[in-house]
Amino acid sequence: MAEIWQAPEEIRKQLQLIKDEYHTHLAPASMWVICSDGAAIRDNQLVATQTKKCTKSEKLSTGHDFKIVILMETWAKLTDDQRHLALDEALCRCGVRMVPETVEINGRREVLKDDLGRVIFTDEMDVDKLGNPKWKVNRPDAELYFKMLARKGTYNEQAENTVRALEGKPLKLPLAADRADVTDEQLDEQLAM
Repeated sequence: MAEIWQAPEEIRKQLQLIKDEYHTHLAPASMWVICSDGAAIRDNQLVATQTKKCTKSEKLSTGHDFKIVILMETWAKLTDDQRHLALDEALCRCGVRMVPETVEINGRREVLKDDLGRVIFTDEMDVDKLGNPKWKVNRPDAELYFKMLARKGTYNEQAENTVRALEGKPLKLPLAADRADVTDEQLDEQLAM
């Protein structure tokens, strides 16, 4: 069984600095940062950090909302820049549930969904009966990685163009799927905007 221990103060401070600078929506969240000598290979990929929501018993005993596990086998091989990026990614996975947008239909409140059946959310944080935010763990997506690359400076205009082209569009559909009359040149112009 893997050993776990409290992360050194240096790692906890670095995580707090990244949280304060880039993840202000997590201000009320408490992070439990621990280290593990457990397996660093998951699904045939090298993993540096894991982000989990604390269970009710962990929250009760530690007072933390999220558990960020540093896998020391990988951590020891990373440069300072890579460690910064790994901590940023761990924080990107920490999220808060938002209140779904609703509409009244026949006297009942119904949750609004988009054309693909996905729930549409407001900008308001969802809270429990005591007024505490309802936390969640985000799945990694393209937007997460573009944000991290933009912050880190290892970034180019092509990435920004891709983000703008995909804004508001479902990722499973091609950009011009509904317009067979779009030429490659027109599509390039759209992407360059």
